[in-house]
Amino acid sequence: FEEACGVLQTGLGVAEGRDALRDMSHKLPRRSDRRPGGLDGHESPEPSGPSALDLAERQVLAERAFLALRRALGSLSARDRIMLRLHVEDGLSVAEVARSLGEEQKALYRKRDALYKKLRLDLEAEGIRQGDA
Repeated sequence: FEEACGVLQTGLGVAEGRDALRDMSHKLPRRSDRRPGGLDGHESPEPSGPSALDLAERQVLAERAFLALRRALGSLSARDRIMLRLHVEDGLSVAEVARSLGEEQKALYRKRDALYKKLRLDLEAEGIRQGDA
């Protein structure tokens, strides 16, 4: 466990302390299933899901993606951020957003698509790919 913590904290830049990592490790599924063919005559453990290292790497990627998205959204106008928030976070349809902002629905579809493209390009420029979050 100590070696894994060292790798996560120094090699991968995970900010969580040892206590937080220990808490996370206790939440991971235990590997109790065994399969035949172990080197010492005993059955070897069968993988039971992603390792702590895989989970930590995914967490780091998600944090990078989140920060990159915040920067990309910060580059948009306040009105564009409001439009996206109403549509994405609040779940309003484009028609509902258009009515609430007093804009034409067709123009708002074009605006939304252009904003999605801009955000995608901004994220890609920071090395964030689809699926990293």
